[in-house]
Amino acid sequence: MSISVKRMKKLLKDDYQIIDIRSAAEIAHGEIPGAVIVAPENVLDNKNIDYSKIHGLRTEAKQKLNEIKPRSMAQASRISGVSPADMAALMIYLENNK
Repeated sequence: MSISVKRMKKLLKDDYQIIDIRSAAEIAHGEIPGAVIVAPENVLDNKNIDYSKIHGLRTEAKQKLNEIKPRSMAQASRISGVSPADMAALMIYLENNK
C-alpha cells in the first residue's frame, strides 16, 4: 500500500490522529497506542522540492537530498548524511507546505 501526504491527512479523525511512520525495527522497540502505522517507504510526496530552502536541514542534508531527490521518506532516511533531525525538519516542511 502506498499513501500520499494528502491521503494521510484524510486519516485524521476528531481533532488529530497519530500517524507512526517509523521502520519496523523502530516499532519493535514499542508501539504508540492508537497510532495508525504506515511504513516509511509507503509515504510518497511527488513535489519537486528544493531542499536548499528548507529551514532546519543541515547543509550536508540539503546537498544530499537535492542530489538524490528521494521518492519517499524511507529513501530519504537511508541517505548517508541525513540525520533523524533532518527527517523531522523535512516532515514539518511537508506538513506546512501541502
